Amino acid sequence: MGLRTRILLTFGIGALILSGVLTFLTYTLTRSNLIEREGELGISNQVIAETLDSLRIALFAAAAITLLVGLLLGILASERVVRPLAGAADAARAIAEGRLDTRLEPTDDPDLNALTESFNDMVARLQDRVERDARFASDVSHELRS
Repeated sequence: MGLRTRILLTFGIGALILSGVLTFLTYTLTRSNLIEREGELGISNQVIAETLDSLRIALFAAAAITLLVGLLLGILASERVVRPLAGAADAARAIAEGRLDTRLEPTDDPDLNALTESFNDMVARLQDRVERDARFASDVSHELRS
């Protein structure tokens, strides 16, 4: 399971648990309050049953909306997390193809910035090493011809 999927599931499950708990508590407390105060309020059992049915439908609709919002936030969060990783993967592919001038752009995120700086430093050292090796090979070749 990929990182994007795990983030999405985390947000979805969190929203589902939150909406489930709130739905249960709201329905249970409202039901017990209505039944307790039935005589005081002068409400018939039929009205209480209809009110609870309406409340149940509204709560399930709210829970569904909460789940959808949680999934949407999960999608947005996963995109925000995965996008820099995709950029690093693209840069690594470019370097593997020989484009040693490829660098990652600095970010505002301090955690990602540390990775970016390390990556760019590694590529700069690799580029320097490849250039030194090329100069050495050229010098040796020139000496052998002379």
